[in-house]
Amino acid sequence: MIYKLHETVKNNKQQQMKDVYISSFHKSNISPYLLFYQKMVFKMLGIELHQIKDDNSSHGDFMTKTLKTINADYFIFFDIDCIPLSTQAITKLLDQIKDNKTIAGAAQTANQFNEGKNTYVGPFFMGISKTAYSVLEQPDLNRDNQKEVDVAGILSKKANEKNIKLKYWYPTHVEISKWPLYPEGEFGIGTTYDNLAYHLFESRYSANIVRFIRKSKETVNIHWKLNVLRYASVILQIQLFKVKMKFQK
Repeated sequence: MIYKLHETVKNNKQQQMKDVYISSFHKSNISPYLLFYQKMVFKMLGIELHQIKDDNSSHGDFMTKTLKTINADYFIFFDIDCIPLSTQAITKLLDQIKDNKTIAGAAQTANQFNEGKNTYVGPFFMGISKTAYSVLEQPDLNRDNQKEVDVAGILSKKANEKNIKLKYWYPTHVEISKWPLYPEGEFGIGTTYDNLAYHLFESRYSANIVRFIRKSKETVNIHWKLNVLRYASVILQIQLFKVKMKFQK
């Protein structure tokens, strides 16, 4: 069902398995190209992803419900237009949050609030444990319920109050810079974080979706040695998908 994390139990030095739930959220109006190519990247990397469609929930509703109702120890959230560029994206993120005292992920600035003088772990690529969420008193992650925070920003805002650490992944490459990232730097269309995670942004535009497709294919091709049979299966599915979409036009 779920990606597994091995942890060493200090008392007896044995290994125990921890459940990790990795998910992305979308509505019916999302581009099928985003859904498909995100799925292919995760398949190529051998990482199980739960792509959840819910037309009756907001992004914040989905994250809140997931954290409260899914029986897992650790949670990793991706936007539908965000992909890992390597399995190291997952292992590094899990290593940062496995102390149950840390929220980790992409650094984000909500530029519409407080002149952009804020930084928080963005909901498009975030890792958090069930324990850390409980320590934070299980807040609602909708931006409308709190002033001066965007979706899931309340977690970072409350972190200092509850001695929860924040581990930020910063942009290492930006295809088209558009927005300032407080206190310094920029992010924009096609932003790569720590050389390990890629977020498209503004995926409602066709020109940007082309970028996502290109990055997804590139990621699949780079990792073909992980599993040659899996790679062949993914490439076949991509070809079949292209034919399918061609006939639907």
